[in-house]
Amino acid sequence: MKDFSLDLKTGTIVIEKNDLKIVTDIEEMKQRIWLILTMQKGSFSLEPDAGFDQFQVLGNDVNKLDLQSIFKNAIMEQYSDIEDVTVTSYSIDLKTRALSVQLEIMSVDGLNFKTEGVIND
Repeated sequence: MKDFSLDLKTGTIVIEKNDLKIVTDIEEMKQRIWLILTMQKGSFSLEPDAGFDQFQVLGNDVNKLDLQSIFKNAIMEQYSDIEDVTVTSYSIDLKTRALSVQLEIMSVDGLNFKTEGVIND
């Protein structure tokens, strides 16, 4: 698959030399997962099932097994080309209500890669 490239810090479309940058393969999958991690489910009216319920993790006492289940379900429910999701590490800042998470992803095509995201209010 391919898609427009997004700056994963700002969410803006990347333009290089007056042209839209395109991502494919692992970079495209990382981008799709980043979109899930940063989007509150129901916040995008054109695709109300996109994202995940961030209230499950922000402000709640969650552990690695909880996060594993939440992220694996959210990602695999939305993308059939993902075979497995593993939370490799995470940290929660209760003061800012932010969760940083690192994931290891395996696609059905056998591609393995790591990605990360920050979820906050």
